[in-house]
Amino acid sequence: MAHLQDKDGNFSWPYNIVDIDYTNYAWIEEDKLNLKEKFNLLKNKTFKIDNDQIFNVEHFGECGLAPNIENSHGHDIIKAYSESVIAIINETRFGQPTGYFSEKIFYAIGMDMPFILVAPPFTLEYLKKFGFRSFLRLWDESYDTITNHSERMKKIMDLIDWLDSHSLEDLIQMRENVKDIIEHNKRVLQEFRFRNLNLT
Repeated sequence: MAHLQDKDGNFSWPYNIVDIDYTNYAWIEEDKLNLKEKFNLLKNKTFKIDNDQIFNVEHFGECGLAPNIENSHGHDIIKAYSESVIAIINETRFGQPTGYFSEKIFYAIGMDMPFILVAPPFTLEYLKKFGFRSFLRLWDESYDTITNHSERMKKIMDLIDWLDSHSLEDLIQMRENVKDIIEHNKRVLQEFRFRNLNLT
């Protein structure tokens, strides 16, 4: 989020930034990431959360989404995705050795988004084991195999900067070029949802 704060986009951030000290994360190597100045700027920004809003699952069509989406944070995720072209998914976990994904990725898939996963190493590989496809056709996804967490984050930040150097028209065309992957992922999500319908 600190790296994204000076870029155009829609942001979801359900934490009080003032209370977060990123230096508490042992894996962060400040000399590689240069986060201090950006993090201080981020502290001055406010991200509005409307806890009274309830999501309507029908907006996402037949694919369905994560269980308990109606109990998710109240920001208008549907509006945010409809105004966006590419999703950058910040997973809850990052500095661990094994792949991990949550319902956050399902929002992007359900809303026809190519995505970048800010997550532990091998998360894209793990996601593919469920039948989903990633977007190697569009950009370098080698970040997924980097086990040093600071180096992986730096690779992701460089990818974000590369995307930010493109025009909106270019990014829209990128998404058009992977419509087959987007549709495939929605089908897999629908199958995944019904296959796991009885799980709690």
